[in-house]
Amino acid sequence: MNAKHFLSWVAAWLASTALLAAQPAPVAAPRAAPTAGQGYALDDLVRAALAQHPALTQAQLEIEAAEGRALQAGKYPNPTVAIGADEIGPKAGIHTLPLISQEIVTAKKLQWARAVAERELDQTFLALAGKRFALVTAVRKAFVEVVAAQRRRDVLRERTKEVAKTLDEANKRIKVLPEEGAEIIPLTFQYELDRISLELAAAQREYAAAWNRLAAAAGTPSLAMPDFVANPFADRLPLYAVDADPLKSQQRLAELRDHVVATHPEVRIAQVGIARAEAFLQRERAQAVPNITLAGGYQRNFNDREHQALYQIQVPLPVFNRNQGGIRAAQADYGRAIAEVSRVQLELSQRLAASYGDYATARLRAERLDSRRATARKLHDQAHTLYFKGGKLSNLQVIQLQRQMIDDELDHLRAWGDAWKAAGAIAGLVLDEDWPGVQRRKE
Repeated sequence: MNAKHFLSWVAAWLASTALLAAQPAPVAAPRAAPTAGQGYALDDLVRAALAQHPALTQAQLEIEAAEGRALQAGKYPNPTVAIGADEIGPKAGIHTLPLISQEIVTAKKLQWARAVAERELDQTFLALAGKRFALVTAVRKAFVEVVAAQRRRDVLRERTKEVAKTLDEANKRIKVLPEEGAEIIPLTFQYELDRISLELAAAQREYAAAWNRLAAAAGTPSLAMPDFVANPFADRLPLYAVDADPLKSQQRLAELRDHVVATHPEVRIAQVGIARAEAFLQRERAQAVPNITLAGGYQRNFNDREHQALYQIQVPLPVFNRNQGGIRAAQADYGRAIAEVSRVQLELSQRLAASYGDYATARLRAERLDSRRATARKLHDQAHTLYFKGGKLSNLQVIQLQRQMIDDELDHLRAWGDAWKAAGAIAGLVLDEDWPGVQRRKE
């Protein structure tokens, strides 16, 4: 190898190395910065997840791989160059310089192969959209859990202060109005304070656990836990209202179902799968038609000192193998692809019905408990006044009403969180970009 050839080889090697190294790198995640005075916001975490979650990075690379396969599927076979020699005697022979052969692809095989690869490419684009909404839905539901845990923690903090204040007032009361068995009164309030404190400690742990789940869902598991997150939900209930009339509720569910089965990426992937299976079947049928190989070359006959032309035509005879098994398998795949659309639509309908049912139940509980907790609060305040100012109620009655008020508040928060999580699942199925949004739909 001379110096010129060596330098050319080195340049080609460096170029190929640079091409392999120039693969797209995952996009760095922007740190979800807290909004001023509000803590982390849902939109910040969703943007962070969409920017750098490995599931989306994989989906984007799958698109690039599918583009490469689609490009390669339509390429024509390369010609073959052969050099040979037949020696006849010690000094002479026939040399072929060269023999060039080319396979002629028949029956539009390359066209059908390219069609199959292009439909697979369409499916990867749709899969990216589906994974995107699945990721957004996971972040939304995890964020609802954090907000619910945060509100539970805050409620228990306030109630702990109230119970501690009640304990202090009880201690003062028995000093001013001593009565038989009065020493047990502070103990009952202290027991209740310990119970609420335990609930508060558990709520603080649950808030931390919910945050860790949210950070992992957003693809940033090392994200520092804030003291609080922004609450975009306030005290309102989510959209997709359920009517008191069961018939109207069924009608609204049917409207949502029609939208989901018409637009969801999983359905569209299955529909494209039919076109892919049809193209694949046509390609398998075309495989039964043999390709033709043409060859031609130049020969030098040194025995007779003559120039000769050489040509060949090769055609396989489809006597035994006519791709019967491949065609049969492709026909079955085509039927399976048609059934896949119905299966996916049915599965999505089941998921929507389950989420809608969970939402309807949670919303009903939240609405009922909202009015109930207001009544419990009013009864607690009245009992507190009657006990400490009038002495007309026992401490156990006050504790019972206080416990009822706290339980109703926590039950309401649990139902409120369940309703929002179910609404988040519905939003993911109907591809709602503006969520939780404002209450722009008619209730």
